Amino acid sequence: MGGYIAQLRRALFRLAQAGPLDRVGVEVLDDVATVKQGLTEYEQDKLTFTSDRDPLTNRSDPLWRTLDIWTDAWAQGGLTDATVAFFLVTNRDCSGSVVGDLAVENRTESDNRKILSQLLAQRSRIPAQDSGRLQKLINQVLDKGDVLLFSVIKNVHATASAVAFGEALIDATISLLHISDRIDSKAVYQELFGWMTECLMNNWETRKPGWIEVYAFNRQLETITVRAKRARVIARAARVIPVSAEDTNSARTHRFVHHLSLIEMEDARLDTELIHYVRFGLEKLRLIEQGDVLPSDLVDRADRLEQRWQHIHEKHCLFRSGLTPVEVGWKIFLDAAAHREPLAEEPMEEAYMTLGQFHRLADDDRVYWHPDFQADGEEL
Repeated sequence: MGGYIAQLRRALFRLAQAGPLDRVGVEVLDDVATVKQGLTEYEQDKLTFTSDRDPLTNRSDPLWRTLDIWTDAWAQGGLTDATVAFFLVTNRDCSGSVVGDLAVENRTESDNRKILSQLLAQRSRIPAQDSGRLQKLINQVLDKGDVLLFSVIKNVHATASAVAFGEALIDATISLLHISDRIDSKAVYQELFGWMTECLMNNWETRKPGWIEVYAFNRQLETITVRAKRARVIARAARVIPVSAEDTNSARTHRFVHHLSLIEMEDARLDTELIHYVRFGLEKLRLIEQGDVLPSDLVDRADRLEQRWQHIHEKHCLFRSGLTPVEVGWKIFLDAAAHREPLAEEPMEEAYMTLGQFHRLADDDRVYWHPDFQADGEEL
């Protein structure tokens, strides 16, 4: 099971690395394969949890099976140095072996010839404990010819490190996604991992090869990050936003208070509305400063609230027969106060977030409660 999870982690890493027109396959061509414009990357992943065993010695079955796969691919696929790269990844230190030598970057032709010689030397070594099956595999690879094997060796890149499949790989993948520090990057990674796994399972269950298109991966990443960003647009609970007496006294001088006085709002309720007004101002500033919403989000919301108020105002003015202007004004106000307007497509359940913005609109006479008030007319 660990080996399959390791492959999936490597596939997600490859998707994060790849270009928008590329695709990544699992158990297609190789353990993991990346098809780019003019280049195919084959990857073999070798994971072991056994501390006393090196899975990639010069006479290990995994090493020679890998070489068997890659030499066949070269011979059958018309590959060239310019169109292919081979990647061998293991979580074990392989220093002192062929794999350790393959892990050296910028190898010279002499380095590669030395590696070839070490592999060719395995034809004649048959330890007593060897059952013969491994030797048959070694001979099968070597019988394909020195030229073919050398062509593969030149294009092999090996990674032999204890962190090849662990948290370091996850962190490297996340760093390629350029996720905002305001979003839980590990949660985004886990969602992408689940999505990729589900796509692969769907392909395999319908007998399709396990390819993932990078453009689909990028769309999924965008969907997840947009949703994660929107989830941050949550107004704080009213009780955690302190409002001082100085704040409310300052708010008393604002125009919205006049509109509330026109419907003869009692002092206790007016104090509550003053607090709504102050809290909205503080929370609006926090959300904008943290980048959770854009100023345009609040402008759009104000327009929607004004439109809603217009509907409420017309409804109650139309059916005001028998009611005093103050009673109609209270109906308009209470109907508006019962509403909760979303912000940036996210629900806003805190009352102050809607009432506070209504009061901001009332500061500019864009909304008002008394039915006989005229925005550019004489004061009542």
